[in-house]
Amino acid sequence: MSIPDNNRILTSPEGIKMKSFVTEGFYDRSYIGLWMYQVMGLEFDDMRGCVDDLKQEVFIQSATWSIPIWEFAYGFEPDDRLPLDYRRWRILSRMLERAPMNPARVERIAETAARYGVKATVTEHVAPYTFRLSLERTDPNVDIDFVEIIRVIRQSKPSHKALEKTTLQTRTQTTIFFGTFLRQKQKFKIAGEVPGR
Repeated sequence: MSIPDNNRILTSPEGIKMKSFVTEGFYDRSYIGLWMYQVMGLEFDDMRGCVDDLKQEVFIQSATWSIPIWEFAYGFEPDDRLPLDYRRWRILSRMLERAPMNPARVERIAETAARYGVKATVTEHVAPYTFRLSLERTDPNVDIDFVEIIRVIRQSKPSHKALEKTTLQTRTQTTIFFGTFLRQKQKFKIAGEVPGR
């Protein structure tokens, strides 16, 4: 009996991978062994394809056949006449309407409300269901509408959390002369405090 041609029988990538785990020289000489690995490998190739396809469908940006499922979940009427990109866009925009309100997002909202020259820091759990917002003025030449920042934060914060205190700090440069040496240091000055609830 002649030795089988591995390249003609075993073409499945998963079958080749499975055969690599067993001792060389035995299944290479068996038609039945090679065909068993080929058949098992084809099944695993199909499963691999399904898993790779599901990886694409998990994200709305790459979803194709699961778009009607996404539309149902987000309250849209499925319409196959609409372009796929538009269907993806409207689901994504609905998903981003209300993002979770974590400390990083509160900081970003405060910095955006100030428009320029402010670094915001949120400290959580200063009291039960309370957070503190500290604003640091990074540019002393910029006027900051402190009341507007507080209004925006109160409007966008989670309703079960309270804003205990907001402090505005100014970073200033001070020059100190010691004989012939010139030394600069930074200090923080509390410009104002607004209690809030």
